[in-house]
Amino acid sequence: MTSRYLILSNYFGFLVLTIALTSLQCSLWLQFFGYIPSPYMWIPTLAYWSIFRRVHEGLFMCYILVISTIALSSIPLSLFLFLNLLCFALALLIKQRIYWNGPTYLMLISGVISLAFPIFHFLLSWMLESKPISDPEILDGMLSGLFTALVSLPLYYVFSKIDTLTHKELPTEAGTSNYE
Repeated sequence: MTSRYLILSNYFGFLVLTIALTSLQCSLWLQFFGYIPSPYMWIPTLAYWSIFRRVHEGLFMCYILVISTIALSSIPLSLFLFLNLLCFALALLIKQRIYWNGPTYLMLISGVISLAFPIFHFLLSWMLESKPISDPEILDGMLSGLFTALVSLPLYYVFSKIDTLTHKELPTEAGTSNYE
């Protein structure tokens, strides 16, 4: 197989998985779990790509995630893009200071990003929108962040399997010794 085919299949695999998970979050979560806040299902992909990819690859996937999941959100496109870029930057900042290899690190980054997401959303809403958020749901944001961290644990193994199947070589600061 050519390397271009493997790269495209890697991107496509992550994108299809993220769209499927985000669609399940939007359509079936309420049916099965009622009014319990749902995890942010696109954030583990964003966190994985900020940890285990080069910056330009992660930014490209951030844009692709925004374009593909904006239809499943009520947030305006420009605000959603800015929120995801802030979350991506936060993950890179944490990665520069603290790093270890493994699923628990993805859980940490996913949890931090998903806990920061409602805070960023509230602040940017007050700065940029004509009708900002007036009643933030703090407990829902915290529960969604915790659920997102829990969901990212099994997703780490799925993401690693996609990387293994597509022969994706990780950058050296992310530990290429685990993947061949």
